[in-house]
Amino acid sequence: RLEKLKTPGTWNHITDQIGMFSYTGLSVEQSTFLLNEKHIYLLKSGRISMCGVTPGNIDYVAESINEAVTKIKAAAPVAPLPARFTKPVKTVLITGAAGQIAYSLIYQIASGYVFGYDQPVALHLLDIAPAMGVLNGVVMEIQDCAMELVKNVIATDDVAVAFKDVDAAFLVGAMPRREGMERKDLLAANVKIFKVQGQALDK
Repeated sequence: RLEKLKTPGTWNHITDQIGMFSYTGLSVEQSTFLLNEKHIYLLKSGRISMCGVTPGNIDYVAESINEAVTKIKAAAPVAPLPARFTKPVKTVLITGAAGQIAYSLIYQIASGYVFGYDQPVALHLLDIAPAMGVLNGVVMEIQDCAMELVKNVIATDDVAVAFKDVDAAFLVGAMPRREGMERKDLLAANVKIFKVQGQALDK
């Protein structure tokens, strides 16, 4: 896409690299532009998680990189980053944290888009025991992104641990409707889940 856009420079190194992460070769200023103006989340070193680039957003990502490269030079002023974070850490719970909805939500929260770019957060990620392998992988991705606002991450299948001292909770985890399941059966199953979570939240 970048070659089709005639973006200055050579870009074959992105497709030649193997693995989940890629060094784009973008400058600190260009990476900051993508973060602040285009909401494309990558490290200031230009390292980006390629698993976040999908057929649905690849054109937007390529056009944004093209704009960053053509408009932002290495010597250009950088949009100011927040002063050292002085706000108390906000503990944020996300249930169903190994699922796809939570996967998108986690990065919105961790980047500062939800609570503010000067609001540090501690993430409590809750899911069922069989999903812990996937959830631990999500935690490693968060750590790889080295987001300045993320001060702590707890991944657990224990409701009491997950809900302890939370300031905000996103209850997105629920049982999906399965083949042959009637709506009343689905509601009955999810009532049990949310009842337990509601009781924990009330404490």
